[in-house]
Amino acid sequence: MPIEVKNIHKKLGKNIILADASIEIADGDRAAIVGPTGCGKSTFLNLLSGLDRPDSGMIKIDETVITKCRQNQLARIRADKIGFVFQSYYLQPHLTVLENVKIPSFVSKKTTPAEYDKRARHLLELVGLKDKIHAIPSVLSGGETQRVAIARALINYPKYIFADEPTGSLDRAAAQNVLDIITGLQERFGCTLLIVTHDPFVAGQMRRRITIDNGRLINAD
Repeated sequence: MPIEVKNIHKKLGKNIILADASIEIADGDRAAIVGPTGCGKSTFLNLLSGLDRPDSGMIKIDETVITKCRQNQLARIRADKIGFVFQSYYLQPHLTVLENVKIPSFVSKKTTPAEYDKRARHLLELVGLKDKIHAIPSVLSGGETQRVAIARALINYPKYIFADEPTGSLDRAAAQNVLDIITGLQERFGCTLLIVTHDPFVAGQMRRRITIDNGRLINAD
């Protein structure tokens, strides 16, 4: 399996987030990570991306055991293989939409600046923002800002999209639009999509659910 989680334990202070948790996630999967507030959904996503480490257990991504990797190795895996979409968009206010989308290219350098520029313009066209490439974030709506963040997440053509409450601050219409874009791009690029959400509306549009309950990962295909 491209993502394999085996016997993971994780505590935050005195709270047990995950206890002997295991799960497998296949290529091209589209899964919602659900559970009550504070159960550790975002922590689980951070563990999968190497932004956080478990207290024990193993996480493997594409045959690489990331729980044994050094920080510089983890940074390279994130830059090359993972696209992040967050509830807080984290756009740079002084940069244009086009420049914001190209930010990951400054770290990864997987291709030439000209190719990154071409990719960024193409992605912005795919998310419906072709006419906003020279705008700054302050003039965008919430839905438009999230679409910029989605384009930015895909600039390196990642194998995985990790989204943490990507529709949490949007109204229902804007949330549906963002979900349609994310899932459409996921199918177009053939990547694996994991979405942390508390919203049954969002979870219902995924192919499977991974529930975190009392430190356990409960898989529902």
